[in-house]
Amino acid sequence: MEKRKPIKTNPRLVKLWASLDAAQRKVFAKHVKSTVNSFKHTAYGRRRITPETAVRIEKATVRMGLDVIGRTELNETCARCEFARACLKGKLT
Repeated sequence: MEKRKPIKTNPRLVKLWASLDAAQRKVFAKHVKSTVNSFKHTAYGRRRITPETAVRIEKATVRMGLDVIGRTELNETCARCEFARACLKGKLT
């Protein structure tokens, strides 16, 4: 059985989540297609961030006018993806 890597907490995501009031957390969680309680586990590193969730988090930060946390910061797969890097640099044709 393959051992899973420990989950890394993203300090920027923890700081962002802690800075939101209850109403903002509810809106943010809705943008991420989650609940406040469920997303709290994600923010504090108790749940892994999938590539899909990483994209949703990035979009939620943009929509809400928050400090943008990019998908490549949140998920290893996104960080290694050439398409994501090219897309974020605006070099897609």
